[in-house]
Amino acid sequence: MKRLLYTLLLLPVLAFGITSTAEAQEARKVKRNANLITLEEIQQTDVATLHELIERLRPRWLAARGTPTFGAAGNQGILVYQDQTRLGGIEVLRQLTPQTYTSIRYLDSSTASTSLPGIGSGHVAGAIVLSTRDRR
Repeated sequence: MKRLLYTLLLLPVLAFGITSTAEAQEARKVKRNANLITLEEIQQTDVATLHELIERLRPRWLAARGTPTFGAAGNQGILVYQDQTRLGGIEVLRQLTPQTYTSIRYLDSSTASTSLPGIGSGHVAGAIVLSTRDRR
């Protein structure tokens, strides 16, 4: 009789534990790309500007990487591009709303220098590329 009582009391606890474990496993399956903010992430985040969005989802993008060269000529920091058009530095993100964009990608210094127009020989810490359409 005691064993039956313990079993009946333990069933809800076990059921909850199994459900919680399944939910935790499902949550771990969703891996975010450290260099990409997807349309789904944009739509699920309630913010007014792109700067707020990036600050919330990928704050490391807003910090220049590498060793800064103090007073170096041509030091351009992190640049912002919309598709292939240069918009300026990260301050421009405070003027743009997330609803316009389908994805946002971070490019490191070497990738940005070789794949984006207008960087030239100046040092760039990286680039944030805003996509307004699905580029397939």
